[in-house]
Amino acid sequence: MEHINTVPSSPAVNYQQMNSTQQTMHSYQTHVYHNEQVPAQNASNMQQNAQGNDLDQNDLGQILRIFQKYNLKESEEIFRRELNRKNGIEVSLDPSQKEREFYYDIYESLTRFVESTKENKYELSQVLYPIFIHLYMDMINKDYLKLAQEFFNKYSTVQTSNHALDIKKLKLITNKDQLNRSEFRETYGTTKYNVKLSDESYRLLKDFVKVKNSKPLVDLIKENMMLEIYNGPLRDYRQQSQNSGGLLGESNSNS
Repeated sequence: MEHINTVPSSPAVNYQQMNSTQQTMHSYQTHVYHNEQVPAQNASNMQQNAQGNDLDQNDLGQILRIFQKYNLKESEEIFRRELNRKNGIEVSLDPSQKEREFYYDIYESLTRFVESTKENKYELSQVLYPIFIHLYMDMINKDYLKLAQEFFNKYSTVQTSNHALDIKKLKLITNKDQLNRSEFRETYGTTKYNVKLSDESYRLLKDFVKVKNSKPLVDLIKENMMLEIYNGPLRDYRQQSQNSGGLLGESNSNS
């Protein structure tokens, strides 16, 4: 499964606003515009030029956006590796205010909803973990590294204790290269997280989503979770803890 595509794409680079310290990037942009393809080795050359011009995070972020705009994946990876290997630099892009609000609005409203459900809270808390994972992965995948760390620090503490080990592993993933080599990308990129809910809990979740009227939230649930609804009494905290917390949630009763 590809990363979440509900966040608006980052604004195009305004080349007229580049200052004198960004001439290396500007000349590269012009070359790409006219030739459409650039040899991957140019990434290393740009990294050396970046060192000479003492470019800051904003300048490096602009260069990365150019790579991404023209889908120069190989050049982008070489550029990243060289920056990290020689300087220990990880470039973090700045999201727009709308993008920042997108992540926080979805997750903050979801956590408040779960907390407000009282006796259904333990069952419904299952939905917090997979949404948290996919939003964090999406931020890392879009190079919003600083935002991802802020988001992690705020919401990792609301995850259930039976996911403590997974949360510790996720904390170690701070850039796209680490994410692409992680079990999280491999696991959640191909398989949905299984959530088992009572009829009552499912009804509450449906009502919340309807009131929230958020297509991105609906997409997150549909694309990343397998909801299994059962008829019967609500499970208590002990029963819930015994059966949930796996990397992919509860075992599916139909499997």
